[in-house]
Amino acid sequence: MRINDQEIGKEAQEKINSIVSEFLGKKSTVTEIVSPQSGRSRHEDQYRLTVDNKRHISVKRPYGRSQDAGNESHPDIRWEMFHSHMRQLLGLPHYKLERKNGFPIPGWENKECIIMDWGVAYRRQNVTESGVRAEIRREPTSPIQMGQVAAQDTLFATGDRKGEHVIWDRDEKVAFSIDHEIPATDIESVTSVLQHWLGRIYGEKWHRGSEQQAAFRGAFGRVWERADGSKTEIKKFYGKEMLDGFSDGFSERLSMGHEYFLQKLLPQPSYMS
Repeated sequence: MRINDQEIGKEAQEKINSIVSEFLGKKSTVTEIVSPQSGRSRHEDQYRLTVDNKRHISVKRPYGRSQDAGNESHPDIRWEMFHSHMRQLLGLPHYKLERKNGFPIPGWENKECIIMDWGVAYRRQNVTESGVRAEIRREPTSPIQMGQVAAQDTLFATGDRKGEHVIWDRDEKVAFSIDHEIPATDIESVTSVLQHWLGRIYGEKWHRGSEQQAAFRGAFGRVWERADGSKTEIKKFYGKEMLDGFSDGFSERLSMGHEYFLQKLLPQPSYMS
């Protein structure tokens, strides 16, 4: 087993294989570990593991900041765990994610991190790629998927939204929102970026009386309704992850209603000429 171009010892290999096997629920062998030279990975805060030559999982720790595992998790980790809870609670497409108190990669042994399952290698791609956007555009159910992603990110005011953080599974035809470490300072920064990527995927006039618009609106609204029916439990999860200070903002956005935010997400009248 190698980490980038460096061979690692047998004991570390055995520990890594043991952790990954337990995480996936079956005996597994990690064949490669790489830190892609882009984004957060340039700081060696995230690694992609190839398992049995056909599956990808990822391990990452707080961006640019190492923290020893202890009694209180780093906020970046807590936000990822919170969103994992929300996807499951609201019935959204979910990927397995666990918190770990260290991982047997040099320098990570006692550093808090999370491990995530990305499924079959190269099956999940982000929407910055034109070919992926074309696939989404052709898929009849994709507006439902995008409506769910937009609702999740808007309801919980997820910061640092960009195309790299909207993932499309090319086999299962489902969409995921990923990388939730940073809460948005204002909701406009969330809706404006989401609106941009919806326009890039479907075209500026995709919403005008189309079935796509109706499907998107319906999916967005259903997530809002589920959140309203589960608001007490959601507030408990804010407390569980020590994010209580953000609970009031969630309640305010929920009370404003989904139609208010759809007006911000869908193209403005000036686009309709």
